[in-house]
Amino acid sequence: MIHVPHDVFGKQKERMNLEESGIFVEDSAPAPKVVYVDESGKSVESPKSTEAGGSNSFLSFVLELLKIAVICTAIILPIRLYVMQPFSVKGASMEPNFSTGQYLIVDELTYHFRQPKRGEIVVFRYRQNKQFFIKRVIAFPGERVKIEDNRVLIYNKEHPDGALLSEIAYLPATTFTSGGPDNAPLDVGERQLFVLGDNRSASMDSRSTMVGLISFDDVVGRAWFRGYPFDKIGFIKNPLYQ
Repeated sequence: MIHVPHDVFGKQKERMNLEESGIFVEDSAPAPKVVYVDESGKSVESPKSTEAGGSNSFLSFVLELLKIAVICTAIILPIRLYVMQPFSVKGASMEPNFSTGQYLIVDELTYHFRQPKRGEIVVFRYRQNKQFFIKRVIAFPGERVKIEDNRVLIYNKEHPDGALLSEIAYLPATTFTSGGPDNAPLDVGERQLFVLGDNRSASMDSRSTMVGLISFDDVVGRAWFRGYPFDKIGFIKNPLYQ
């Protein structure tokens, strides 16, 4: 049994004697290796590569944002162009049912599959100045409209002698509906609509020679949903006529 003094590892001379005696002493542990870690947690060889990794991470982030933007555009743009679009009401022509500042969603798709129904609210483009108008559908192609004595009369195959259009579902009882300049009946032609504003005394609509009958081609769509004001939020219902 060989006794090694406690401080033998700190003295070079005693170390040599130990080696000559056949006792080998290992050198002290090597210096620890420095490991650099980038932002993603991956180890890199030097700070330089860490900087490169950071640049790559930023580039990946930008590319990811661009990818999200392209996907969102591909989804939203067709909906905006062909399915529905927002519309803000301006003017008093549809009061009391629709007032300035109300926010509507217009359904652009439905009328590609069917024609408008009586009583529906449509948004159309006025050809002369390209402004958007909002009105209510009153009569269709093949029908005749006559307004007299505060009454709207519809003539068609089902009612060749004329039928009174009851509008109590959406007009106040005090509403007065006047006719056109000469109160003459108006025949609705092919792919045309006769429309009126709910505020009959303050609406420029099919009674006016400036607007007249509107073409199907000018109709943007039907008012489908009211998003503002919040106390009136909801789907816009089509009236039932008696």
